[in-house]
Amino acid sequence: MAEANSLKRLLNESPSLSVGILTADLLNLGAELQLLEEAGAKLVHVDVMDGVYCPRMTAGPPLVKALKTPLLKDVHLMIVEPLRKVREYVEAGADIVTIHPDASAHPHRVLQEMGVVTQVDRAALAAYCQAWGRWVEAEEKLRETPLLLKAPSGYV
Repeated sequence: MAEANSLKRLLNESPSLSVGILTADLLNLGAELQLLEEAGAKLVHVDVMDGVYCPRMTAGPPLVKALKTPLLKDVHLMIVEPLRKVREYVEAGADIVTIHPDASAHPHRVLQEMGVVTQVDRAALAAYCQAWGRWVEAEEKLRETPLLLKAPSGYV
């Protein structure tokens, strides 16, 4: 389970950048994480794509678990029906979990589950997601730690 102070740590570091590891040299992951720590990063960002919600496929819970670092693990789930997987990522060490409301038939259930298993949960701000405005109004908690996307999920 995520540390009880994950939200407090995140808010104390805000505003902060969450540095992605998709382009890291996975054969030298420890050294890559050390570089982030030495540079003053506070969060490491893991983009999780399932090849369905996003056209690409990336990391799963084993990679999150392999991240041996004091950095907060910021896991961005770009997957269909994240309810089925959110607990696995938290158990693997995710401190922060981000979902897309449009990736689930029942996004409120996902947020309820996230509230049970982690201290920090958020939904991604995506310009192309028509429902975002309603979510921000309805879920005050999601305004604390927005994730801003410059492009549709899965595209650089």
